Amino acid sequence: MPTSIVDTNVLVYWIDREDEERHEIADRFIASITRSPADYVVAEQNLREFAAVATHRTAMDEAEFTESFRTIQAVFLETLAETPEDYLEAFRLVKRHKAPYWDALLVATMRRHGIHAIITENEKDFKKFPGIRVINPFKGGRLEE
Repeated sequence: MPTSIVDTNVLVYWIDREDEERHEIADRFIASITRSPADYVVAEQNLREFAAVATHRTAMDEAEFTESFRTIQAVFLETLAETPEDYLEAFRLVKRHKAPYWDALLVATMRRHGIHAIITENEKDFKKFPGIRVINPFKGGRLEE
């Protein structure tokens, strides 16, 4: 059973070479996932956000995007889908924790799938949710808690 979800910002740094240091960290982290792929997942939401960023904030062409997207599909053995109940739970989480809706939706989806850790640079928002362990791979240049 997977133990952690990888947030969109890690995927974006993995493809975007503008911030060389973060790109290298993300690249090493994605490569490390291949050693224990069953431990990590992404959500459909992460794939949508990744596609939006690649489309509007990078100079990727279609071939580069296709290659990156196919690699993500190959690296992650499972992609979590949200349900209508997750949307309702996200609303409750937003009200309870004063958090951004999209982060709350990801947390609702994670919880329903039994995932309690997120690999992300966004510590501030995800630490608002009790029971969610936030791991920032960019802190100190290595994967650490």
